[in-house]
Amino acid sequence: VAALEARGHPVGVAPLVFTDWLQILKSIPTPEYWRADLSPDKALPFYYKAIEAGAAALRNEYPGRKVQLLAHSIGGWISRAYLGQLPAEERSATFSALATLGTPHAPPPEGFFRTIDQTRGLLRFVEERYPGAFHPELRYLTVGSRAQRGALPGGGAGLVGGALAYASYLPLGGEGGVEGDGITPLRCAHLDGAEQREVEAYHIAFVPGSGTRLLGCRWYGSPDGGGG
Repeated sequence: VAALEARGHPVGVAPLVFTDWLQILKSIPTPEYWRADLSPDKALPFYYKAIEAGAAALRNEYPGRKVQLLAHSIGGWISRAYLGQLPAEERSATFSALATLGTPHAPPPEGFFRTIDQTRGLLRFVEERYPGAFHPELRYLTVGSRAQRGALPGGGAGLVGGALAYASYLPLGGEGGVEGDGITPLRCAHLDGAEQREVEAYHIAFVPGSGTRLLGCRWYGSPDGGGG
């Protein structure tokens, strides 16, 4: 945030906290969850409200200006879902662009990996209804990385990093030994019709939930490269 503001960009942040994600637990007992047929409108209203609050705060401070959404990881496809469910007039009056960093945009392939879909159908819902750069009035930018190749132990890509990447890439795209940012395979990070960029960065440079920084690890938000 500070780096963007230093470059003259007004920035607002969607007011989400780690515990907000506990609200998704309400979806677990539902038939839709076990069928992997969840819809974002029902499972993620707390995230929609956070986007709305952040956008409203920016527009109140800068009236007459449209908001450009910048989203990291799954926030990218949730933002696609949010934009898709808005009335067309409200969407075009409020937003001008969506940029995503390390977002796994493609749903798992058909077959076994679809049955163990970590999003329980949410990503498939988004891709089927709002594929690619879906809204012509918006500019789309997708950013991905090939900083880490996935590999099984002994595969020569780093014992820990390669194995963790393999374990993440495999259920997302059906192949583990591909390139990506350590979490999201590059082939899943882009949308058809979007402006596509590739950077040398890892998915995150901090410990989720604690904010502890990993020294020397460049991620999408690093000012010395990354998504900057």
